[in-house]
Amino acid sequence: MIHCFVAITLSTCPGMVQQIASDTLPVPLQINVAPEAKRWRDFVSYDGRFRALAPGDMREKIDSIQTPLGKLAYHIFFFQMEDPDADNVVYMITYCDYPAGVLHADSAALLEAFFDVTVQTAASSVRGEVLYVDDWQYKRYPGKVWRIRYLNGKALIKTRAFVVSNRYYMIQTITRRERTVNYSSDKFFDSFRLLE
Repeated sequence: MIHCFVAITLSTCPGMVQQIASDTLPVPLQINVAPEAKRWRDFVSYDGRFRALAPGDMREKIDSIQTPLGKLAYHIFFFQMEDPDADNVVYMITYCDYPAGVLHADSAALLEAFFDVTVQTAASSVRGEVLYVDDWQYKRYPGKVWRIRYLNGKALIKTRAFVVSNRYYMIQTITRRERTVNYSSDKFFDSFRLLE
């Protein structure tokens, strides 16, 4: 039944898909982007129950996806840098509430299968290659970290994801190959906090 856990990442945001499918970075999204950030800002989503630092104002997009489990709403918060020399092109946080009882944080086998499908679906949605996957957790919540190379090796998607009860969280940056290791990604990932 694990095929029911459809992993939607960047493919839920049409503008992001256009960027991912392009041959070069950056490509303007089909959205109005904020001017280049001069300083990092604290972003809070009370509905999402999280906060994080971002280099500009995060925008929200909600995509409803029909799955075998019913219609799932993916809440996507993102910021795109306009500066072609920026460390990362896109910063993104996504969350989705699955039906009660579908995700069991205490079932290691179920979560392992869920994350396996999630990572492979994420890679295939951008026609990319999974470079790295490892176990990870946020506080006591189980999760994974992974990296996907795409655009013929020109770009990289870094992801941290975890499950809290029936809610799935995913934190991502998209960067160019030459900036694979950068302070801004670490700052963004490490700043993420759940609201208690």
